Amino acid sequence: MISVPPPKITIAIPTLNRCKYLLEALHSALAQTYTNIEVVVSDNASTDNTLEQLSTITDPRLRVLKQLRNLGMTGNFNAALEVASGEYFLLLSDDDILAPDAIERLSVPFRGLVPDLDPASVGLSWSPCVIIDAAGKELWSTAAGPSLESSVSFIENLWLGHRGPRLASVLERTNDARVVGGYDDARFGLLCDTGNWGQVGLRYPNVVCLPQMLVRYRVHPSSGTGESVCAEWQRNGAELHAALVETLRSRGNSAGAARLERVKDPLLANLTVDVLMRGRGTPGWPGRSLRELWRSRAYLLTPYCLRRLVRDGIKLVQ
Repeated sequence: MISVPPPKITIAIPTLNRCKYLLEALHSALAQTYTNIEVVVSDNASTDNTLEQLSTITDPRLRVLKQLRNLGMTGNFNAALEVASGEYFLLLSDDDILAPDAIERLSVPFRGLVPDLDPASVGLSWSPCVIIDAAGKELWSTAAGPSLESSVSFIENLWLGHRGPRLASVLERTNDARVVGGYDDARFGLLCDTGNWGQVGLRYPNVVCLPQMLVRYRVHPSSGTGESVCAEWQRNGAELHAALVETLRSRGNSAGAARLERVKDPLLANLTVDVLMRGRGTPGWPGRSLRELWRSRAYLLTPYCLRRLVRDGIKLVQ
């Protein structure tokens, strides 16, 4: 019997002036139990000692892209995606941390290792995450989903706040990530990763969740998500909603499109609450939160959002 080697998987780490966090993220990528990987670090014209530190790492699986000018966040994402040589692709933020077995577990559904599951039916695999602060302190954990569900159910429940993927906890086929247009800043802004893998997932019947917490996802004031304002996220969320509904319609799935149409307001409410929670403790946060709550009252003052606030309010207190 001929042994089939495991597919190569690309872990891409776009970075800009975050050398301290980057090295932690990079070492977590290189320490994977799944060894057929390449790690692409795309340095977005950093002015700190990022390149100097990267030059000391001799692992042959590491490839460093040196951007001569700042390409912007999504430009840097796309630069890493463009050169990826792996069959599968995971985008790791430069301040997040992979568990040692993250890639091994996330790749299982694609490698035909799940009984009675055709890998060709799977668009994404993902895991929940542990949310940490700047110092690495655990804040809370995001929600897992069923081990197997339809791609429409996954997106629907994501928007309802019942699923907890993050940028670094989603594995997809590299070609799919390119076919849907890579990472689109003009439409999706800071939601460009969800715009990418959301469209990919809906091209397939199924999505697989690995229940283990495979990523430590960092939130802190200097992160892009921490600096964003609610109005920007709401605009991007509306574009994301329209794009994923259109993806289903273009594939003749009118029933799925109708399901996602019904959860637009919960999507926007979730985005608003998430942004407010990420900014907690920063200067002016109480007043800013009250203004945003009032401005967004059309979909925040609903039974759904009140349940969310009751469920997650303790996190604000903590």
